[in-house]
Amino acid sequence: MNEDLPKTSQGISRLLRSKTIEIDELVSIINSNVFQNEIYFPNKYLFVLELIIDRWNDDKNSAFKKTPMIWESFNKFWLYAFYSKGNINTNNKMVKLFNKLKIFNIFTNFFSLIENNKDDHDYNDNDNTPLLAAVDDFLSTMLKSSITFDMTPDQCFKLLTQAIVSLNTPNNTNLSILPKLLILMDFNSKAEQNRFAIYLSKNFYVFNEYLLYIERHTKGDNITDNLIYNMLCDFVFNSEFSHKLIENLLNDNNKINGIAITQNTTSIFFRLIIEQQPKFTQPVFSKITSVYPNVATKFLKTLIGFTRKKLLSQDLLNNLFQQNINRITECWDLIDLLLQLDIEVGISNTMKIFEVLEKNGSGVNESNGITIWKRLIQCHVNAREFNLFILDKWIVYLEKERNFESIFFTSTHYTSIIESEVKTLSASQLSDILEKVSNAASFDVRYSNKLLTFIIRGLNNPISGDIIMKTPQLSSKLHMLIGSQYTGSNNDIELTYYLLEVYYSNFDAVNDLNFLNKLFDKIISSGKHNEIYFYTLFKLQELFEIENFNKLVIVPFTSYIKHRKNTFQSFEQLFTRWSSLINSMFNKSQLNDLIAILVNDYPDILLNIASNAQIKDDFFEENEIIYNIITQSTQKIVTDNNINNITKYIEFISMVPLECIYKNTRVELINFMTSKFVQSNNNDNTLLKNTICYLLHKNPTFKTHIESDFGKLLETISINSDSNFGIDCSIFSIGWNNYLIQHKEHMSFINKALIYLIDGIDTNDLCLYGSLVVLQKSKELEIKNKEYCDNIKLLRNEFLRKTIALVKKVEQNRVSWCINSIYAVIKNTTSNYDYKSLLLEFFDKESENSFTSTINDLIAGYQPSVIIDIFKLYSLICPAENYTIFFAHFLALTNSSGVDMPEDSFVEPLTDFIVSKLTSKPDIFIKAFKETAIDNLYPNNEYLGSILQIYQIFLAHLVKNAEIVGIFKKSISNLILITHNDASYSNTRKIIMIISNLKKLLNLSPWLFDQYCIEKLFPLCVKILTVTYDNALIHTSIEATTLLFSSVLNFHRYKLSNRHNLVNQIMCFYLEILSGKNNLWVNKTDAMCVSRLIMNYCEPNISFNSNNNNNGLNSKFTIIKNNLRRNLYPVLLTYIYLCVNKPWKDVVRQELIKAVYTVFDVLSHDELTMINANLDYSGKAYFKNLYEDYKVSGKWKDD
Repeated sequence: MNEDLPKTSQGISRLLRSKTIEIDELVSIINSNVFQNEIYFPNKYLFVLELIIDRWNDDKNSAFKKTPMIWESFNKFWLYAFYSKGNINTNNKMVKLFNKLKIFNIFTNFFSLIENNKDDHDYNDNDNTPLLAAVDDFLSTMLKSSITFDMTPDQCFKLLTQAIVSLNTPNNTNLSILPKLLILMDFNSKAEQNRFAIYLSKNFYVFNEYLLYIERHTKGDNITDNLIYNMLCDFVFNSEFSHKLIENLLNDNNKINGIAITQNTTSIFFRLIIEQQPKFTQPVFSKITSVYPNVATKFLKTLIGFTRKKLLSQDLLNNLFQQNINRITECWDLIDLLLQLDIEVGISNTMKIFEVLEKNGSGVNESNGITIWKRLIQCHVNAREFNLFILDKWIVYLEKERNFESIFFTSTHYTSIIESEVKTLSASQLSDILEKVSNAASFDVRYSNKLLTFIIRGLNNPISGDIIMKTPQLSSKLHMLIGSQYTGSNNDIELTYYLLEVYYSNFDAVNDLNFLNKLFDKIISSGKHNEIYFYTLFKLQELFEIENFNKLVIVPFTSYIKHRKNTFQSFEQLFTRWSSLINSMFNKSQLNDLIAILVNDYPDILLNIASNAQIKDDFFEENEIIYNIITQSTQKIVTDNNINNITKYIEFISMVPLECIYKNTRVELINFMTSKFVQSNNNDNTLLKNTICYLLHKNPTFKTHIESDFGKLLETISINSDSNFGIDCSIFSIGWNNYLIQHKEHMSFINKALIYLIDGIDTNDLCLYGSLVVLQKSKELEIKNKEYCDNIKLLRNEFLRKTIALVKKVEQNRVSWCINSIYAVIKNTTSNYDYKSLLLEFFDKESENSFTSTINDLIAGYQPSVIIDIFKLYSLICPAENYTIFFAHFLALTNSSGVDMPEDSFVEPLTDFIVSKLTSKPDIFIKAFKETAIDNLYPNNEYLGSILQIYQIFLAHLVKNAEIVGIFKKSISNLILITHNDASYSNTRKIIMIISNLKKLLNLSPWLFDQYCIEKLFPLCVKILTVTYDNALIHTSIEATTLLFSSVLNFHRYKLSNRHNLVNQIMCFYLEILSGKNNLWVNKTDAMCVSRLIMNYCEPNISFNSNNNNNGLNSKFTIIKNNLRRNLYPVLLTYIYLCVNKPWKDVVRQELIKAVYTVFDVLSHDELTMINANLDYSGKAYFKNLYEDYKVSGKWKDD
């Protein structure tokens, strides 16, 4: 087709303006090489833009508005024209040209087209994705060009509504069009003065569309991040006119019943009411729930989640409770929420709740019943009436018709909640409860003892223990209860046990001895053996030494466990609560029998104890127990050939502190596990491998098979020979490292091992893989031992010879390992090792200078997957005169369409190369770096991303050099040029990372920064903030730039002593970013960063020029402070202006107020007077209130 095109600008323009030309043909022509390069066509970009604008302005021409290629072409040619070098007149013409665009009509038609598409029966949200993406790019392009849409408020609101309606589909993922459109329309300024609220009240039928958009496009519970929600908060529900809007809604059923608000959107509307107009909460709740009763639960949940204020009356909540309590199985959540919102609802209806839960609170509904029960108890606790709940309600209910079969008495799930709240009772309340329950004549003593048990068990906590210690009356009552309630039943022994636990610290070792002996005899005589029986006796042994304890207690206990080992329920408690007693009181045989049951029948409990951070340290200190467990677990491991049967024991061993495992045991375990590991082909044995490593690490025995036989140590190397070839040398590496650590005692073994590797490297792959580990760890010892040095050099030569030969022979999946191994070995050699001849052999080159500048020559014959590995080797051999070629190879590889790999794949060799050459040949390297990186830092460079990567690594490792200062200054200027709105996301992110590097250099390398260089940082940061303010990088850029300026102020403030205007401007710029139309993206963290920067500005750090003269130091500080005081006022003026005209979110304002108080600390009365004189009426009123708040909350007070 290109051959048929006219060859003159006149012919091309006539063809393009033709009314009959098809859109595909037009797009093809303007993107053709003929149009772009072959013909002379002045202002061709402006011509194309004007052509598209003419077509868009034609209301009848819908094809141009719904074709993605047209929008894409407009974006591309706009950017070509806008960023053409030095053409200010062109930019002015573009602005004039844009003013011809009937933007309101175009977008009205555009959104109508989108809406009409939704009416098609086979419509899919994805159908519009390319078009919406192109329009999104158009809006971004206009934002970057600082364009605004000239519209009246009504046009603005109408267009916004149309956009929401057309984009309001559940699966629409393009959510960035609306925020960009709002900025371009300058929505915030147009929506002020109630204008948007008035518009919505006149067009109430669209209100539900706004709410529906919020409901569909809110992620999780983060509704405050929703753009439209914030907009309604700021401009509708926060306005004076919102009262009329709400009243209008309440007075007309039709407004709720399907016209203005649907059931799906009621919760959004209700939240807006709670947050912005809380006085309307109850009437709105009543009105909407009368139409949609099912939303009551959702409303109450919203109310609880947002505020604890009593916005609904007790009568309303109580009526709602009465209406629903009898159908509780259908509305558990509703009843729960009602009890949360008003405790009086629960307190006044306690008996009714008892009845309902008794009937419905067990079985499948038990978890719901327990939730309501817990909430009911919490109501009484919050009202400080928990004692009345126990005595006047719970016990009264249980006494009624002897109802001791109630779930509130028999279910531990219910009673445990009562126990958990006993700690909230006071000493007098506890005494009263204990007295009345223990002396109750109205029911059987066995029931009273069980009730007492619930209460006493609840006392076993630090809070209640402290009350008992400080209240003699309560302590005396507990002492009296011990034993007096004991009749021999199971209930009695349990009560006695918990009484002993609670009263433990109050016993008198002398006076209570006779009392405790009698209690012991009483319990022993009952002979009713169960778990709590023995634990009670254990407790008595803790209190005093019992004669014949082994015979009377331990012997029956071990017999009891042996016969009931399958039904014994508290093994874990036995070995956690009573481990010290078992460790000290059980003889060897008894302990062995007990541990045997634990190890053989309860391995899961072993794991639970070993992994419990709260008890495991104490447990592992019981040396007799631990020795027995480890011994028996080891026997289980080494005598069972089925690895699946011993997994839990191996896992336990891996949790035991090494100090607890004897060396002989470790030898036995390591020998067994390594044999299993090797026999199983080393596959899927992560637990075995990790446990062996754990037992070897830092605690070598030098007696195991793998430690005494180097061949067996090599066998622990595992090989994954599938398509993802890999080698695991974890065990081998730890074993070898242990010998290196103690090399003086084991030099003979080490040298024999090296000879073993040298002899086997050609025939045994394990020797090859082991050699890599050995060579990587050889550098330090190589310098110290002559014999080792000779052997390691020989091994290195053999290893490199072997791997270089293998590269040409082995399968593709092993090539990468070979090349990476060569690189790793050479990197870890001493500086005097000559490896270049070997690398020349690898590349089939005669000399270092044989490399050409063509990348294909370097990677010829290799698959793309190993190109990065080839590049690593080339970085080692690249001669000084080819440093520029090295960088060229890097740029070509990282931008090659045939090389598909992560962006950071080249970081390691590139970093090693830069660090090495900067140190060894700085002059030659700096010249190559300047030619490659600095001279090519300009916009639209296709290699820009890779150049920025080079530059970033260079900054992180630069050394002091006179030439570096010059190219560094130039690089800052170039960074400013490339930081523009058309920069890619990836490149922008790299520039932000470079800013972080600059922040570190301000402290570590201050010699790089003169005053001019410092001043250039300001436009650089302004540009990066401007570029990122409408995307996800805004948070990162704010953090990086504020940290940079903080470093400037901390270490280079003196260079800005006469440039306060620069600092003030950047502070005000940050405040602008956080406010107004931009506050939709910023968050609390951004505000914290800006606040910290302003505070650093107000608190001079003069350590950069300090000395021992305190008077001189004080005088310098005073000079800086006085200079700052005279120049700081614009920051406060800007803050006040923005507060009045473009208010921040609350979270932003709360962070900034800290910085504002710091500004007040600096300013004197004169500056405050001047600020006041520069404010209008509303500004003065706000300033006055702000200063009053400062005097109360922010000003330093001596007291």
